[in-house]
Amino acid sequence: MEQENKPANWKDLPIKWGILIGVISTLVFTIYAMFLIDSLGIWGVSIIGIVSFILTMVFLGIMAAQQRKSQGGYITTKEAFRSIFLSILIIVAISNTYGLIYPALIDKSYNEKMKETTLSFTAKFGADDKQLDKAAAKFDEEEKTRYKPTKILFGYAGTIVFYSLFGLIVAAIVKRNKPEHLQA
Repeated sequence: MEQENKPANWKDLPIKWGILIGVISTLVFTIYAMFLIDSLGIWGVSIIGIVSFILTMVFLGIMAAQQRKSQGGYITTKEAFRSIFLSILIIVAISNTYGLIYPALIDKSYNEKMKETTLSFTAKFGADDKQLDKAAAKFDEEEKTRYKPTKILFGYAGTIVFYSLFGLIVAAIVKRNKPEHLQA
C-alpha cells in the first residue's frame, strides 16, 4: 500500500513555519538592538524592517508551496491563506510579545537608546532645540502608554491585518486549482 505525502494535519506546516519565522524575527531584533542600533540608527530600523518583512513573505510563500505539495500539488487561495494566516498569528504573537519583553526585562536601556537615536535623526534634519524638546516629550509620552492593554491589542491587530493583506497576495500567487477533469 502506497502512503500519500500528506501531513497529519493541515496545521503542522503553518505552526512549524510560524515558530521558525517568529524565532528568526526575534533574533534579528536582538542583534539590531544589541549591536547595530548605535551605528545604523533610524535608517537601520527601516532597512531591517523592510528586509525582515520581505523575508517573512518569502518564507510564507515557501511554506504555502510546501502545503500545496503536501496536498497533492493543488491548493485553493482559501486553503493557502488559511495556512498563511495561522503562521502570521504565531509570528505576530512571538515577535510582538518579544518586542514588549525585550526593553522591559532584557535591555532596560533600549528605550533610551531609541530615544537618543530618534532625537539624533531629528537633529540631522535641522530641528531646533524647541522641536527636539517636543520630540523628546512626545517620545516620553508614548513610552508611558506603551504597556496599556488597549494599545498592545491594537498593535497586535494592526500587525496581523497588515501582514494578512500581503499574505492574501502570497496565497493567490501560490494557489493551483485542480484541473476540471480531476475534480470529483
